[in-house]
Amino acid sequence: QILIQSGIIIAVHLTTCVSYELFQFVPANELLLYSTHVGWMMVHAMPPYIYILFNDTIRERI
Repeated sequence: QILIQSGIIIAVHLTTCVSYELFQFVPANELLLYSTHVGWMMVHAMPPYIYILFNDTIRERI
């Protein structure tokens, strides 16, 4: 379960980071910029929800 938790968080983080790096070299349209910005917000807002969803101990104590 720890691998699933960290895998989901890392996948979103990696996708967002790679997108921002690519935008330095490739022109991006507004849709890509907005979706990458939403991804950046998810990187910071999503981990607690992933922990609650997959971690039984945390879920029991809430």
